[in-house]
Amino acid sequence: TVHETEQTYDNLRKHTEVAWNQALLLEQLQQAANALQEYAKVNEVKLGRKGPGRRGGVEKYLMVQKERIEFLIDGLEKLNPQNSSEKDELIRKVLGTLKQIGTEKMEDILAAVIDSLPSLAKELGKEAPTVTIESGHIVIRNQISDLLKNVFTHLLRNSIDHGIETAENRLTKGKQAAGTIVLALSVADGKLWLKLSDDGKGLGVEMIRQKAIESGLIRPEQTMTAEQLAQLIFASGFSTAASVTEVSGRGVGMDAVKGFVEREGGTIELRFTSDDTGSEFRRFEVVIGLPERFAVIVSA
Repeated sequence: TVHETEQTYDNLRKHTEVAWNQALLLEQLQQAANALQEYAKVNEVKLGRKGPGRRGGVEKYLMVQKERIEFLIDGLEKLNPQNSSEKDELIRKVLGTLKQIGTEKMEDILAAVIDSLPSLAKELGKEAPTVTIESGHIVIRNQISDLLKNVFTHLLRNSIDHGIETAENRLTKGKQAAGTIVLALSVADGKLWLKLSDDGKGLGVEMIRQKAIESGLIRPEQTMTAEQLAQLIFASGFSTAASVTEVSGRGVGMDAVKGFVEREGGTIELRFTSDDTGSEFRRFEVVIGLPERFAVIVSA
Protein backbone atom coordinates (compact mmCIF):
# COMPACT_ATOMS: atom_id res chain seq x y z
CA THR A 1 0.00 0.00 0.00
CA VAL A 2 2.75 2.44 0.96
CA HIS A 3 4.76 1.54 -2.14
CA GLU A 4 1.80 2.21 -4.43
CA THR A 5 1.24 5.58 -2.76
CA GLU A 6 4.91 6.42 -3.12
CA GLN A 7 4.84 5.45 -6.78
CA THR A 8 1.89 7.75 -7.43
CA TYR A 9 3.77 10.74 -6.02
CA ASP A 10 6.94 9.73 -7.83
CA ASN A 11 5.07 9.69 -11.14
CA LEU A 12 3.68 13.16 -10.43
CA ARG A 13 7.16 14.44 -9.72
CA LYS A 14 8.77 12.88 -12.78
CA HIS A 15 6.05 13.25 -15.42
CA THR A 16 4.41 16.64 -15.91
CA GLU A 17 1.68 15.13 -18.07
CA VAL A 18 0.28 13.09 -15.17
CA ALA A 19 -2.97 14.65 -13.95
CA TRP A 20 -3.31 15.84 -10.34
CA ASN A 21 -6.05 13.73 -8.78
CA GLN A 22 -6.56 15.06 -5.28
CA ALA A 23 -9.25 12.54 -4.34
CA LEU A 24 -7.02 9.62 -5.34
CA LEU A 25 -4.02 11.03 -3.47
CA LEU A 26 -6.01 11.57 -0.29
CA GLU A 27 -7.55 8.10 -0.54
CA GLN A 28 -4.13 6.48 -0.96
CA LEU A 29 -2.71 8.41 1.99
CA GLN A 30 -5.64 7.30 4.15
CA GLN A 31 -5.16 3.69 3.07
CA ALA A 32 -1.47 3.90 4.02
CA ALA A 33 -2.35 5.41 7.41
CA ASN A 34 -4.96 2.70 8.06
CA ALA A 35 -2.49 -0.05 7.11
CA LEU A 36 0.15 1.34 9.46
CA GLN A 37 -2.35 1.58 12.31
CA GLU A 38 -3.40 -2.02 11.76
CA TYR A 39 0.21 -3.22 11.77
CA ALA A 40 0.88 -1.23 14.95
CA LYS A 41 -2.12 -2.89 16.61
CA VAL A 42 -0.99 -6.38 15.58
CA ASN A 43 2.59 -5.66 16.69
CA GLU A 44 1.80 -4.07 20.04
CA VAL A 45 -1.46 -5.72 21.13
CA LYS A 46 -1.69 -9.15 19.52
CA LEU A 47 2.03 -9.92 19.55
CA GLY A 48 2.76 -7.95 22.70
CA ARG A 49 5.90 -6.37 21.31
CA LYS A 50 5.46 -2.92 22.80
CA GLY A 51 7.44 -3.92 25.85
CA PRO A 52 10.80 -5.71 25.77
CA GLY A 53 13.30 -4.29 23.34
CA ARG A 54 10.85 -1.84 21.83
CA ARG A 55 9.40 1.26 23.45
CA GLY A 56 8.67 -0.26 26.83
CA GLY A 57 11.33 1.77 28.63
CA VAL A 58 15.03 1.11 28.92
CA GLU A 59 14.77 1.07 32.71
CA LYS A 60 12.46 -1.95 32.66
CA TYR A 61 13.49 -4.10 29.69
CA LEU A 62 16.68 -5.25 28.02
CA MET A 63 17.13 -7.50 25.00
CA VAL A 64 19.51 -10.33 25.91
CA GLN A 65 21.67 -12.22 23.44
CA LYS A 66 21.57 -15.96 24.10
CA GLU A 67 25.33 -16.38 23.62
CA ARG A 68 26.10 -13.90 26.39
CA ILE A 69 23.91 -15.71 28.90
CA GLU A 70 25.45 -19.04 27.89
CA PHE A 71 28.90 -17.52 28.46
CA LEU A 72 27.96 -16.48 32.00
CA ILE A 73 26.44 -19.85 32.85
CA ASP A 74 29.46 -21.73 31.52
CA GLY A 75 31.86 -19.56 33.52
CA LEU A 76 29.89 -19.96 36.74
CA GLU A 77 29.60 -23.74 36.36
CA LYS A 78 33.34 -24.13 35.86
CA LEU A 79 34.35 -21.74 38.63
CA ASN A 80 36.55 -23.05 41.42
CA PRO A 81 35.31 -21.11 44.50
CA GLN A 82 38.61 -21.71 46.27
CA ASN A 83 40.58 -19.86 43.59
CA SER A 84 40.19 -16.19 44.55
CA SER A 85 42.02 -14.80 41.49
CA GLU A 86 39.87 -16.92 39.17
CA LYS A 87 36.77 -15.77 41.03
CA ASP A 88 37.77 -12.09 40.77
CA GLU A 89 38.44 -12.44 37.06
CA LEU A 90 35.07 -14.12 36.47
CA ILE A 91 33.28 -11.39 38.43
CA ARG A 92 34.98 -8.78 36.24
CA LYS A 93 33.91 -10.63 33.08
CA VAL A 94 30.37 -11.17 34.36
CA LEU A 95 30.01 -7.50 35.24
CA GLY A 96 31.32 -6.42 31.85
CA THR A 97 28.98 -8.82 30.06
CA LEU A 98 25.94 -7.80 32.10
CA LYS A 99 26.58 -4.13 31.37
CA GLN A 100 26.62 -4.86 27.65
CA ILE A 101 23.38 -6.83 27.56
CA GLY A 102 20.89 -5.05 25.35
CA THR A 103 23.53 -2.84 23.71
CA GLU A 104 25.12 -2.49 20.29
CA LYS A 105 28.24 -0.81 19.00
CA MET A 106 27.56 2.35 17.02
CA GLU A 107 29.58 0.87 14.17
CA ASP A 108 27.19 -2.09 13.98
CA ILE A 109 24.07 0.07 14.22
CA LEU A 110 25.14 2.19 11.26
CA ALA A 111 26.92 -0.51 9.24
CA ALA A 112 24.23 -0.84 6.57
CA VAL A 113 23.83 2.94 6.30
CA ILE A 114 27.56 3.47 5.85
CA ASP A 115 27.77 0.62 3.34
CA SER A 116 25.20 2.42 1.17
CA LEU A 117 27.19 5.66 0.96
CA PRO A 118 29.63 4.72 -1.87
CA SER A 119 26.75 4.11 -4.29
CA LEU A 120 25.17 7.43 -3.31
CA ALA A 121 28.48 9.23 -3.79
CA LYS A 122 28.89 7.64 -7.22
CA GLU A 123 25.36 8.73 -8.13
CA LEU A 124 26.35 12.31 -7.26
CA GLY A 125 29.62 12.13 -9.17
CA LYS A 126 31.72 12.22 -6.00
CA GLU A 127 34.34 10.04 -4.37
CA ALA A 128 33.13 7.71 -1.61
CA PRO A 129 33.88 9.40 1.72
CA THR A 130 35.83 7.94 4.61
CA VAL A 131 33.54 7.56 7.62
CA THR A 132 35.14 7.40 11.06
CA ILE A 133 33.22 6.59 14.24
CA GLU A 134 34.95 7.64 17.45
CA SER A 135 32.90 5.75 20.03
CA GLY A 136 35.57 5.22 22.68
CA HIS A 137 34.18 2.69 25.16
CA ILE A 138 30.55 3.68 24.61
CA VAL A 139 27.92 1.22 23.43
CA ILE A 140 24.28 2.03 22.75
CA ARG A 141 21.06 0.62 24.18
CA ASN A 142 19.35 -1.17 21.32
CA GLN A 143 16.02 0.53 22.09
CA ILE A 144 17.25 3.49 20.07
CA SER A 145 18.96 1.59 17.25
CA ASP A 146 16.13 2.30 14.82
CA LEU A 147 16.08 5.97 15.79
CA LEU A 148 19.81 6.32 15.14
CA LYS A 149 19.55 4.52 11.81
CA ASN A 150 16.77 6.87 10.70
CA VAL A 151 18.53 10.00 11.89
CA PHE A 152 21.97 9.20 10.53
CA THR A 153 20.68 7.87 7.22
CA HIS A 154 19.51 11.41 6.55
CA LEU A 155 22.44 13.24 8.12
CA LEU A 156 25.07 11.16 6.32
CA ARG A 157 23.25 11.55 3.00
CA ASN A 158 23.13 15.31 3.64
CA SER A 159 26.88 15.40 4.19
CA ILE A 160 27.51 13.81 0.82
CA ASP A 161 24.75 15.61 -1.08
CA HIS A 162 25.15 19.14 0.29
CA GLY A 163 28.48 19.28 2.11
CA ILE A 164 31.25 17.25 0.52
CA GLU A 165 32.36 18.58 -2.85
CA THR A 166 33.31 16.76 -6.06
CA ALA A 167 36.85 15.42 -6.29
CA GLU A 168 37.81 18.12 -8.80
CA ASN A 169 36.48 20.88 -6.59
CA ARG A 170 38.19 19.48 -3.49
CA LEU A 171 41.54 19.11 -5.23
CA THR A 172 41.49 22.78 -6.30
CA LYS A 173 41.06 23.66 -2.61
CA GLY A 174 44.03 21.53 -1.58
CA LYS A 175 41.89 18.79 -0.06
CA GLN A 176 41.98 15.03 -0.62
CA ALA A 177 39.73 13.87 -3.46
CA ALA A 178 37.55 11.88 -1.08
CA GLY A 179 35.77 13.59 1.77
CA THR A 180 35.88 12.66 5.44
CA ILE A 181 32.96 12.31 7.82
CA VAL A 182 33.48 11.92 11.57
CA LEU A 183 30.94 10.84 14.18
CA ALA A 184 32.17 11.30 17.76
CA LEU A 185 30.39 9.92 20.84
CA SER A 186 30.79 11.10 24.41
CA VAL A 187 28.92 11.14 27.72
CA ALA A 188 28.77 14.30 29.81
CA ASP A 189 26.31 16.33 31.88
CA GLY A 190 23.77 13.50 31.96
CA LYS A 191 23.68 13.25 28.16
CA LEU A 192 24.88 10.97 25.39
CA TRP A 193 26.41 13.35 22.85
CA LEU A 194 26.72 12.49 19.16
CA LYS A 195 28.62 15.02 17.06
CA LEU A 196 28.72 14.67 13.27
CA SER A 197 31.04 16.74 11.08
CA ASP A 198 32.59 16.58 7.62
CA ASP A 199 35.38 18.36 5.76
CA GLY A 200 33.06 19.66 3.06
CA LYS A 201 32.37 23.25 2.06
CA GLY A 202 30.40 24.05 5.20
CA LEU A 203 27.10 25.84 5.79
CA GLY A 204 25.98 28.70 3.57
CA VAL A 205 24.49 31.07 6.15
CA GLU A 206 23.47 33.79 3.68
CA MET A 207 21.86 31.17 1.42
CA ILE A 208 19.82 29.96 4.41
CA ARG A 209 18.76 33.53 5.12
CA GLN A 210 17.58 34.07 1.53
CA LYS A 211 15.68 30.78 1.48
CA ALA A 212 14.06 31.64 4.82
CA ILE A 213 12.92 35.02 3.46
CA GLU A 214 11.56 33.42 0.28
CA SER A 215 9.59 30.86 2.27
CA GLY A 216 8.24 33.46 4.69
CA LEU A 217 10.04 32.11 7.75
CA ILE A 218 11.65 35.48 8.46
CA ARG A 219 11.17 39.08 7.29
CA PRO A 220 13.80 40.72 5.04
CA GLU A 221 14.52 43.39 7.67
CA GLN A 222 14.75 40.88 10.52
CA THR A 223 18.14 40.74 12.28
CA MET A 224 19.42 37.31 13.22
CA THR A 225 22.80 35.93 14.24
CA ALA A 226 24.51 33.28 12.13
CA GLU A 227 23.81 30.76 14.89
CA GLN A 228 20.09 31.58 14.83
CA LEU A 229 19.95 31.35 11.05
CA ALA A 230 21.67 27.95 11.13
CA GLN A 231 18.89 26.50 13.29
CA LEU A 232 16.32 27.42 10.61
CA ILE A 233 17.24 24.26 8.71
CA PHE A 234 15.07 22.45 11.27
CA ALA A 235 12.01 24.49 10.33
CA SER A 236 9.13 22.53 8.79
CA GLY A 237 9.53 22.14 5.04
CA PHE A 238 12.79 24.12 4.88
CA SER A 239 15.24 23.10 2.15
CA THR A 240 18.27 24.71 0.50
CA ALA A 241 18.04 22.45 -2.57
CA ALA A 242 17.71 24.50 -5.74
CA SER A 243 15.44 21.84 -7.23
CA VAL A 244 14.08 18.42 -6.39
CA THR A 245 16.44 15.75 -7.70
CA GLU A 246 16.57 11.97 -7.46
CA VAL A 247 18.76 12.35 -4.37
CA SER A 248 17.35 15.43 -2.64
CA GLY A 249 13.80 14.18 -3.16
CA ARG A 250 14.34 11.06 -1.09
CA GLY A 251 14.14 10.64 2.65
CA VAL A 252 12.85 13.07 5.24
CA GLY A 253 13.60 16.68 6.06
CA MET A 254 15.60 18.03 8.97
CA ASP A 255 12.34 18.97 10.69
CA ALA A 256 11.40 15.29 10.80
CA VAL A 257 14.88 14.37 12.07
CA LYS A 258 14.43 16.92 14.86
CA GLY A 259 11.05 15.36 15.68
CA PHE A 260 12.58 11.86 15.88
CA VAL A 261 15.23 13.04 18.33
CA GLU A 262 12.88 15.11 20.49
CA ARG A 263 10.42 12.24 20.87
CA GLU A 264 13.15 10.35 22.73
CA GLY A 265 13.81 13.30 25.02
CA GLY A 266 16.76 14.55 22.98
CA THR A 267 17.95 17.75 21.33
CA ILE A 268 19.61 18.54 18.00
CA GLU A 269 21.33 21.69 16.81
CA LEU A 270 24.02 23.03 14.49
CA ARG A 271 27.19 24.49 15.99
CA PHE A 272 29.85 26.34 14.06
CA THR A 273 33.36 24.97 14.48
CA SER A 274 35.22 27.87 12.88
CA ASP A 275 35.44 31.61 13.52
CA ASP A 276 35.50 32.65 9.86
CA THR A 277 32.38 34.80 10.22
CA GLY A 278 33.00 36.61 6.94
CA SER A 279 33.17 33.45 4.82
CA GLU A 280 30.41 32.42 2.44
CA PHE A 281 30.45 28.95 3.97
CA ARG A 282 31.29 28.03 7.57
CA ARG A 283 32.40 24.70 9.01
CA PHE A 284 29.94 23.21 11.47
CA GLU A 285 28.87 20.08 13.29
CA VAL A 286 25.48 18.56 14.01
CA VAL A 287 25.18 17.99 17.76
CA ILE A 288 22.63 15.51 19.11
CA GLY A 289 22.05 15.12 22.84
CA LEU A 290 20.12 12.10 24.14
CA PRO A 291 19.40 10.99 27.70
CA GLU A 292 22.45 9.27 29.22
CA ARG A 293 20.42 6.12 29.95
CA PHE A 294 20.79 5.19 26.28
CA ALA A 295 24.58 4.86 26.65
CA VAL A 296 26.72 2.32 28.47
CA ILE A 297 30.43 2.82 29.12
CA VAL A 298 32.36 -0.46 29.07
CA SER A 299 35.91 -1.28 30.02
CA ALA A 300 38.58 -1.71 27.37
